[in-house]
Amino acid sequence: MEVAAYLTEKAHSVSVVELEETPFRRFLGERVGRALMKMFENNRVKFYMQTEVLELRAQEGKLKEVVLKSSKVVRADVCVVGIGAVPATGFLRQSGIGLDSRGFIPVNKMMQTNVPGVFAAGDAVTFPLAWRNNRKVNIPHWQMAHAQGPVTCLGSQGKDPELACSRLRQACWGTRARGQALGAGANRQFPRVPQGRT
Repeated sequence: MEVAAYLTEKAHSVSVVELEETPFRRFLGERVGRALMKMFENNRVKFYMQTEVLELRAQEGKLKEVVLKSSKVVRADVCVVGIGAVPATGFLRQSGIGLDSRGFIPVNKMMQTNVPGVFAAGDAVTFPLAWRNNRKVNIPHWQMAHAQGPVTCLGSQGKDPELACSRLRQACWGTRARGQALGAGANRQFPRVPQGRT
């Protein structure tokens, strides 16, 4: 989605093809996903939901069209493919560190694994997200991974950081979409980035 936001300034048109009904629904929920989708649509991004790319058609060695499974044909000069993140955790299978059915490392709000003293953070983990009723989620976003660092550090020192995960910020068109994922009883956050900086 960051690529789509960036390309709105550079391209004549930008289209997003998505298997889900709403972008980010699995990670952030239906309501947040719809709000983000509306923000993108207001900035000339066209969505083709609940479909996938069937064929890329070229002419004289250059991309001309993207054919969707829904039979829709979209004119295109460039196609950026983002197919999700698969955790590279196979090396942990015999370690005693728990992995879920998709290969992610489940952690608690302090980023601790099922093994005492072993912590994990980043794209390879699922963590309880307070504003999703502590449902374990994986949010493959660099800012989320970055925010988990201080939580992991405090947790490894035996301190309850009072924060399941810091914030997820995405700067788009001068607007910040910000989600707070605070743990139970949380009364503080890590410092905010001053306005105008990302």
